[in-house]
Amino acid sequence: MWLDGELLPAGRARVPIDDLGFLYGAACFETVRASHGHIFRLDRHLQRLAAGLAALGVRPPPGAAALGEAIVATLGANALGLAGLPDARVRLTVTAGR
Repeated sequence: MWLDGELLPAGRARVPIDDLGFLYGAACFETVRASHGHIFRLDRHLQRLAAGLAALGVRPPPGAAALGEAIVATLGANALGLAGLPDARVRLTVTAGR
């Protein structure tokens, strides 16, 4: 899992109970497909995510420009979307935070 700019084991990833995404649904998500090391239409997904956040009045997280790199790191850490397991889906969820 990639959370707050850090790659974590799933068991350590936590969203605070007072996160506005958890409390009020102030969040946007995109599901991205990766196949054989290629992330399908990443730019379009990131543009749509940014537009959704702007519509909610939510500022993108610091380092949002590096989300593509975070996706690649997460896929690599889980051996997904690569030679062994060539197809994968990644869900990007960005909340309004606390």
